[in-house]
Amino acid sequence: MQRHTHEQQSAIGACVGCGKFIRAGYGTKVKGKNYCKVCVDGLFTKKEKEVEEMGESLTLPPLD
Repeated sequence: MQRHTHEQQSAIGACVGCGKFIRAGYGTKVKGKNYCKVCVDGLFTKKEKEVEEMGESLTLPPLD
């Protein structure tokens, strides 16, 4: 398996997020699935936004 921009280096697999081939050292496995750095960053950004929105919707009782 060859990566498009680095034909001389073998790919370790394809990113399940975008489908691009990943070479060794440029990806991450999450729950056994390969992700490129761009897609991992996107996952974290999405989760951070979800947590932030959850926090905004929570109302805590006033402290007495």
